[in-house]
This record gives sequence, structure tokens and C-alpha cells, in this order.
Amino acid sequence: MKKFKIKELKSINTDLFYKIVLLSCLFGILAPLFKIFISLKYYENLHEKLNSFLYLPKINSIIADMVQWTPDYLIWNDNIAQYDYYVGWVLYNIICIISLIIFKKKIKNIFNRIIIYFSSVAFISYSVLFLIIIFQSKIFLGFIFSGIGGWDESNVVSNVYYPTTINKNQINQDNKVWKGINKINLRNQILDGCLDDDVILGYYKNQPYAINLSIAGIVFIDHLIGKSCSENTFPLLTIINHRQNKLHNLYNDYPLFFKLRYDEHASYMKLEDDIFANIQKFDSLLVYNVSVCNIDNDLFLNNIDLLKIYD
Repeated sequence: MKKFKIKELKSINTDLFYKIVLLSCLFGILAPLFKIFISLKYYENLHEKLNSFLYLPKINSIIADMVQWTPDYLIWNDNIAQYDYYVGWVLYNIICIISLIIFKKKIKNIFNRIIIYFSSVAFISYSVLFLIIIFQSKIFLGFIFSGIGGWDESNVVSNVYYPTTINKNQINQDNKVWKGINKINLRNQILDGCLDDDVILGYYKNQPYAINLSIAGIVFIDHLIGKSCSENTFPLLTIINHRQNKLHNLYNDYPLFFKLRYDEHASYMKLEDDIFANIQKFDSLLVYNVSVCNIDNDLFLNNIDLLKIYD
């Protein structure tokens, strides 16, 4: 009876390794550009807006028609909120391709050393190549697909609503809570209606700073806060200040390690660097529930409730 043997992986060729890395960089350019292109479907009067940017009526008409043909399942709401990130990733990959071409021999020599070093275990070489591909192309960020495999949000209902009463004139529109609101995102994602969410302001020497729960460094900390919300006993200020102190010291003493430490895998916007550079501990935290509306292209505060004070 013959023994069953597992077929060993052949060591990858250096030229092939180089070409695949080059292609992954090219994909990292094309995918974000494609995302930006299809996100144009959100804009009304696209033909006129393209002409105002660059007056090429016939070409802009073709582009506008092509955008309208884009299937809806390729588009989701964060497309138009991430232009800066997409453009930055395109520029990064352009630099990578230029470097790969200019320093071709040196880079291929590095790849060759990796392959030789792991020649006894070819699987590691393939793993290294795979990691390079997903990093350069950002496949895992959803440039092509609408989410991480396995997540199904087909039944999610939009939180955007139209208000029964408009309180624009009864509320100070210069309120400090605007510090914690991204107006660009709201204009892009709320085409007509209102959205409610919490805004956290951290006070330091009587000056408000917009922060979020990413400082706490705890995944799903909002669930913990919710359980003690009624009694307001959750030590949020203590937890945030404990980590804020560490991030402050890390930012000033070891800026490179700070970038590796913050921000983590969390669904919060990245905070401004001056918060970590200048503030060691907050004096107090104020949590507001804010209703902000975008109606007839007019962005305004419709309701503000002070939920909690941590001091």
C-alpha cells in the first residue's frame, strides 16, 4: 500500500514575486480611483458640476452617463467621505511603483534573499507575498467589495429622518458641539434629513476639545457605559485620563511608537494630534446628544441635550 504524501509547494520565482508585487501596487491605484469614480453617482447635476471643474462638455457627458450605469450594489455610503484617504493611497502606490522600477535590481535582490531564506518552507514565502498584496492593494478595506466577508447588513435601516419640528432659530448655531461634528461627512451622507448621535467634549483649562471613545482603548466600551448610564457611575473620565496620559507621553517622547499605538481597530474618527501633544489629562467630560440636519443644503443644529457630566 502506497503512503500518502502531501505535495510540497514549489519555491516561488523571484521574477514572478516582483511582478505580483508590482501588480498589487497597480491594483492599489486603480481600485481607489474606481471607487471615487462610482461615488460620483451620488451627485445631482453631475454633468454641470464636471463642466464647472473642467469644461469638456462631450467628455463630461459620457462620464456622467457611465456613472449612472454603475450598479447600486457597488456603492455604499462611505464612498464620498473618504476622498482624501483614497487619493493618498493612490499617491503612495504611485511612489511604490516608481521605486520598484528605479530600484528594480536592489528590490529583486531583497525578494530573492527572502525566497532563499525560506526555501525550506516555501509556504512562508507565499505568506509574505500574500501580506504584501493585501496591504498594497487594500483589498481588505473594501475598495471593491462592500464589506468584510461574513458581515451582512442587508436589513440595516437608515437612521436619517425628517424632523416633525425645526428648532434652528431656537438653538445657538455657534454652539461648541460643532467641534465634534464632521460637516463634510454630514453633507455627503445626509442628503435631506436629520441624524442623532453623541458628541463628547473633553475640557482642559476651560477649553473644549472634541474627543471620542477611541482614547479609552476598549472595544465596544459604549456597551459598558450603557449599563451604568442611569446612575452615571461608570468611571469614564478615569479610564480615558489613564490612557490619555500614556498617549501624551508616547506622542512627545516616542512619536513613531505613538503612530503604531494609536489609533487602534475601532470605529471612531482619528483625533487631532494637538490633543495628544498638549493634554495630559482632561478636567472633565461632557456628553451631548445632538440632532443635526441637512435640509435644502442648509446644515444646522436642531436639538442638543446634555446627557452626562464626568468630573
